[in-house]
Amino acid sequence: MKKTILFLILLGSSITFCQAQISYTQTDWSGGSGQQTFTDVTKFYVDNNVDYSTLPGDIKLIENNDNSFYGVATFQDKIIVGSSAGTFIYDPLNDSWEHSYTGSMILYHTTIHENLLYTLYGNNIYTYDGTKNDYGLGPNGWNHFSDLTPLGTTSTYSIENIDGDLLVGARRGYNGCVLKWNSTSEEWEDMGSSFSNGIVALIKYDNELYAGTHWSGTIYKWNGSNWLTAYDTPLMTVTSLVIKDGILYAGGYDTQSNTGNIYSYDGSDWTMVYDGYGVHKMIIHGDNIAFSTQRSTESSANNLSGQIYQYDGSTITLIHTLPTESYAFDLLSYNGNLYYGGVGNSTFGGVATSDFYKNGTVLEKVYGGYLYSSDIVNSTGAWGGYIEYDITDSERSGVSVTLREKRSDDSYGPVIQFPENTIIDLSENTIQYIIYFWGLKDADLPSMQEIQLQTSDYLPTEEIENPKYFSLYPNPSNGKVQIQIQANLTTTYSLRIYNYLGKMVYNEDRLNDEITYLDLSNLVKGIYLVELKNKNQRTIQKLEIY
Repeated sequence: MKKTILFLILLGSSITFCQAQISYTQTDWSGGSGQQTFTDVTKFYVDNNVDYSTLPGDIKLIENNDNSFYGVATFQDKIIVGSSAGTFIYDPLNDSWEHSYTGSMILYHTTIHENLLYTLYGNNIYTYDGTKNDYGLGPNGWNHFSDLTPLGTTSTYSIENIDGDLLVGARRGYNGCVLKWNSTSEEWEDMGSSFSNGIVALIKYDNELYAGTHWSGTIYKWNGSNWLTAYDTPLMTVTSLVIKDGILYAGGYDTQSNTGNIYSYDGSDWTMVYDGYGVHKMIIHGDNIAFSTQRSTESSANNLSGQIYQYDGSTITLIHTLPTESYAFDLLSYNGNLYYGGVGNSTFGGVATSDFYKNGTVLEKVYGGYLYSSDIVNSTGAWGGYIEYDITDSERSGVSVTLREKRSDDSYGPVIQFPENTIIDLSENTIQYIIYFWGLKDADLPSMQEIQLQTSDYLPTEEIENPKYFSLYPNPSNGKVQIQIQANLTTTYSLRIYNYLGKMVYNEDRLNDEITYLDLSNLVKGIYLVELKNKNQRTIQKLEIY
């Protein structure tokens, strides 16, 4: 039987221990007696054990490319970047490019559906299952899924997985269309055709499907059989639709692409919240909306480069100005970092080279030590189980934990980043772990006094589960999950899913929907923690994906 190991970080004079069958205090860290406090503060980005010597919120240049970057997606813990030179695969844990392919396909728009990564390229749709070693076209790379040309499409703009349905926004001549994939008949179904032009953005808000259009700037709403006009913006193109704190946001640009707006919709009224440069892409990043802008037109003599902003619901803040590129075509929020690449186009204020950036949080190492397998074993002499740690002082909420495993060949695995108050699975084949505690504030450094380990022959699920708030079904699941809310979580809540390494694998702000449908079939098989949280409540349940 696996043991449960609880980390309790003592930040005050008293602490309440959970019931356990065996208690053990770890006093020997890093091969010596007593505890180790780090006085030589090292700084690194959350997902890399690399000293970048930068300030919090600074930008890290990941890659310089002779061609433009376009779509940016995450799939199976890798970041896939589309470029006019082909597809690039970036490993954020090791800060390295795993593979690059030079070919004709450019990755623009992507989504994950039924454990596959889907991408649009022209009128064709391709899929990737994560097992192939060649990311280009062909039998060892992206598989061809569908050709939309026979359906009359002349351009494709968006592909989305919405509540388990695969949808494509496209254009037929001067008319827009939304196509829905029928997995039973393996055919595309046409969802109406009352659009004045192409469909660029799709989202479900308040249980209704909304679509943003190209050239008309109109936002439509699907009533189950027809598309109705929801709002006529003065924009030429509505490029993005996102939801934050129960509010729908629509952004886009005008005919010159260098000016644009963002509008908010609370279910009854539309309000302009941003009036400035042309908006190309909006995403949810943490508690904010991050959006990319274009400042120059084709005929502009100033050739101003693009910029990245964030919006917290009241204030708009500039994050980064691209050195030369016209704008960031796509944005990606992954593990607390914001990734984006620039589109270089000499006729729109950029150049023929582009950079791929990351904007992340820098943490300071405040405590660390080694945990040896010989110290904690179960009744059969095997090593393994779970680590559960809890920060007992609410004022020290900036503290977080990272862990690296030492392998049998004396090499070390990548850094694993844990969120606060979580459970981490330990491998029985790992002989040693290096554990670090990190803080965002200088005050966290002297506050670490002692670390104790408790072991138990059972996993205290009663401390992490609260079934009265919500239920998951089916559970176990093949990845397609329905969440039934049993109690009111006030206006809106955040939905986060962690694997048993404590790594967040899904993050979304949602309305207080009574039922939420998720397609998590892209996740590997295993045990996950599903968290619903708002300002007043937090509840967690376990989910098994087989």
